[in-house]
Amino acid sequence: MRAIDGGDVRFGAAFETGFRSTPDAPTPFVPGPDAQFQSLQATQNGQRIRMPYSRRSLTIEPGTFRGSWGWQFTASTGHEEWLKAILGEPSSGVYSGKPVPMSFFLGYVPHDVEEVIEGAVATSATVSPQVGQPGAQVTVEGFYADRYQAGADDFQIDAQPSVTGDVLRYQDATLTADGDERLIVQDAQLSLQWPSLQGIDGFGDRTFVGYEVNDFEPSLSYTAVSVDPREANQVYGSNDSSMGSGPADPGDLVLDLTRDGGGITFTGTGGFNQSYSEDSIGDSQSRVDESLDYDLTDLEAEVT
Repeated sequence: MRAIDGGDVRFGAAFETGFRSTPDAPTPFVPGPDAQFQSLQATQNGQRIRMPYSRRSLTIEPGTFRGSWGWQFTASTGHEEWLKAILGEPSSGVYSGKPVPMSFFLGYVPHDVEEVIEGAVATSATVSPQVGQPGAQVTVEGFYADRYQAGADDFQIDAQPSVTGDVLRYQDATLTADGDERLIVQDAQLSLQWPSLQGIDGFGDRTFVGYEVNDFEPSLSYTAVSVDPREANQVYGSNDSSMGSGPADPGDLVLDLTRDGGGITFTGTGGFNQSYSEDSIGDSQSRVDESLDYDLTDLEAEVT
């Protein structure tokens, strides 16, 4: 008996024509190189049914079904489908909408088992370039409505979708605050969150029958080496100002990942500094790093 590993499982995704509708003439995709399901979980929420004068359950009835999923992959050029999953259909190359539901296909080759996961909706995504890492890591997470063995009329893939293009690395990244490029950034994390996006339950089905999209709450955080001028000046404007007067307007916060003329530019507006911190003050053998966390009122992504 041999255990299967990721090399034994084909997978791909396609956008649904409507929530829990079979993709129409799909072009299956994976979100980028190093793509894998970081998590794929199902919860049945069973409830024990009891009787008087007994310490044993009479039965256990299934409750509402809850499925969750998470992708992890490396950002690259030529693979923007994940942006559509979290920010909707692009307009002139710019993504600024709402999530689009997907179906996933899983093919367990040694077992000759093919399965479909339908009604998969992304609720969050993070992009994390970091000094020393060979590629900017991306994580996309969400929920799904149902999972079942694939039939002849269901979404299927014949071959494993491949990836092309260039990996986007930290040396391809530029972080700009109010038009001022920050050159000593060590890591950044861009977060695209739909924190209240949720599935809708209904009579006649213990799985989601729909979903609702609520507020979009993007944010950006980064850590930089403390030099002159200090990153603190990005928070309160100048050395003569005070944080007590409230955070300064950072203008547009732009995270650009571009290699050989292709890539993704994320532009955040309405930045509000939620926190600022410094590490290793007083340790003569460690440098001082400054960390800033910004909430954004809006964000868009442009593909080049």
